[in-house]
Amino acid sequence: MSLIKNYFYNTLLLVTNVLYPLITFPYIARVIGPEGTGKLAFIMSIVQYFVIVAALGIPAYGVREIARLRDNKEKRDKLFNELVTINIINSVVLSFFYLLLLFLVPKLEVDFKYFLISILFVLFSFTNVDWFFTGIEEFRLITIRNVIVKLLSIVLLFIFVNSKADFGIYFGLTFLGLFINNFINFYYLKDKIKFSFTINYSLHSKPLLLLFATIFATSIYVLMDTIILGFLTNSLYVGYYNASMRLYKAALPIVTSLGVVMLPRMSIALEKNDMPEYNKLIEKSISFHFFVSLPISLFIGLFSSELIMLFAGKQFIASIPTTQILAPLIIIVGLSNILILQILNTMRMEKYMLFSVLIGSITSLVFNFILIPFLYQNGAAWATFITEVVVCLMLGYYVFFKTSIRICLTAFWQGSISLIPFIFFYFLFHDFFLNMFLRLGIISILGMTFYILILHKLFKNEFIIAMYNLYLFKFRLR
Repeated sequence: MSLIKNYFYNTLLLVTNVLYPLITFPYIARVIGPEGTGKLAFIMSIVQYFVIVAALGIPAYGVREIARLRDNKEKRDKLFNELVTINIINSVVLSFFYLLLLFLVPKLEVDFKYFLISILFVLFSFTNVDWFFTGIEEFRLITIRNVIVKLLSIVLLFIFVNSKADFGIYFGLTFLGLFINNFINFYYLKDKIKFSFTINYSLHSKPLLLLFATIFATSIYVLMDTIILGFLTNSLYVGYYNASMRLYKAALPIVTSLGVVMLPRMSIALEKNDMPEYNKLIEKSISFHFFVSLPISLFIGLFSSELIMLFAGKQFIASIPTTQILAPLIIIVGLSNILILQILNTMRMEKYMLFSVLIGSITSLVFNFILIPFLYQNGAAWATFITEVVVCLMLGYYVFFKTSIRICLTAFWQGSISLIPFIFFYFLFHDFFLNMFLRLGIISILGMTFYILILHKLFKNEFIIAMYNLYLFKFRLR
């Protein structure tokens, strides 16, 4: 499948993943409230932690290795079966430890039945084989499946969840969507894989353990903020934090979308030792990242009050400063994603990935325990911000000193300069328009128009030129 088609399907998947929380969360936030959304976020964070451990780094390792062997079906099938077998064994073992945790930790007794039901997601976590379809660039299946399941979830959510008493239904629908996605994956595998129960742990142990250690350490600062917040405070503050994180995470896939499509191509370029092509892909990825992340980050930071009112409602006013703290992370995390997945991962420099995220894990734990007790959800946000900055700096250090890749920040400075009119229009018109929608619309349209014009006319931005040429080409065909 061509890169353009891959990007189309990945963009459709991206739009679905962005729109889904934007459609469902405003409704759920108003119906279930901060405590209900916080309770589910706390449960999901603990469950996801066990799922990550059970996966043992297979998703990242699998994409890379399947892409490398995609033209050799025999070797590809063998690799797939070996990785899934490892995942099955891990899922069973981790389910036992998860069950043990439920009986040993008093804090979990309050929502024991929900935690107990969630063990099924840990046990069957091996059914999530998106890594295989990504490796063979089967983005069409991933996208169509995801769109259908999310549409079904939206319909069921609006029909059956109508009050705080329906939290159990909301919980069930959340996990049902995940189960359906995973089992559809396995159904379509029957035409692509010859299944067998194969154990070859020694062959994959070193790269898997390195990747797992990296991902596990990453999960400490990605998930542990919510877990620590839940243990040190209560579901209300987790709900405030969750609203801000959902808004931030809804925007993040827009920034990282191109990297998912390019990852298999980068692996192939390195396998063929085609460094000019690899460097070209990296340069495009970084330019696209800054082109998209800068205006999104600025938009969320400036309009955090309006966005929280629209996204969550008046019950979540306490989430506004939390959202402002998290807004710059769209730029920082997007860049870290390029450094760790597209450069260090594809060049098999797992140990440097590990060093970076280990420092991040320690930073996260220290600052979460220091800041949460007196800043609550804002303390968790500041801990996350500090951690992501530290990780990005560490990754940048290793890329600069351990590889021949040079990160060009030209796109960052060009984008920043081009956004100055956006900031000007915000301060000029923010208090002028009393209507929130009018304020958001006019300032955004003016700001983005000048952003695109400056990038196009002054800096000759390649993405805007490409879109402009595509528009002219289609116009001439009519």
